[in-house]
Amino acid sequence: MASVNIKQREKLLLVLTIVVVLGWAWKFFVLNPILDYGDKLDAELVVKNLKLREAKKIINSSPQKAATQESFKRFISGGSNQEDMTRMIKDIEVAAAQAGLKVLETKAQPQVKNVGWFELRVSISFEGRWSDVVRFFYQLENVDKPLLVNEMSLEANMPQQTSVRGRFEIGRLLTIASPDL
Repeated sequence: MASVNIKQREKLLLVLTIVVVLGWAWKFFVLNPILDYGDKLDAELVVKNLKLREAKKIINSSPQKAATQESFKRFISGGSNQEDMTRMIKDIEVAAAQAGLKVLETKAQPQVKNVGWFELRVSISFEGRWSDVVRFFYQLENVDKPLLVNEMSLEANMPQQTSVRGRFEIGRLLTIASPDL
């Protein structure tokens, strides 16, 4: 009977030894490399955050910061809505004239407002050639403050296949004055 107990004890010790060895191997070959990689990533993150803070300090203390903010304000900020609308209509009509389009009608559309910005919108109906429409887009790219074409409808003018009639809804984004800028 004693020999039976020894065999059971040996089996139990063998199973325990295998469990301990596998646990050690898992910790040594799997868990430790993962933890080391995580520590390495944490260290890299700390270094990058320090570099980012240094860069922000340099940018914020830069004499060019005020000039950059001022040019940004001029680029997107608006004066009065009436002045901005008048300037926008003028920019669109000048671009159309330079492109060779005949402006049939220009109408102010309702503004779209959001927190911190608003969009002025103008609807323009025109007549011209297909090539004039393409030139009009190039002219819109060269205005002082950017314009976006929100809607566009074009149709061929039936008597002359080379001529086109259309309507664009064009907008300009402007910021509402903010003390942060």
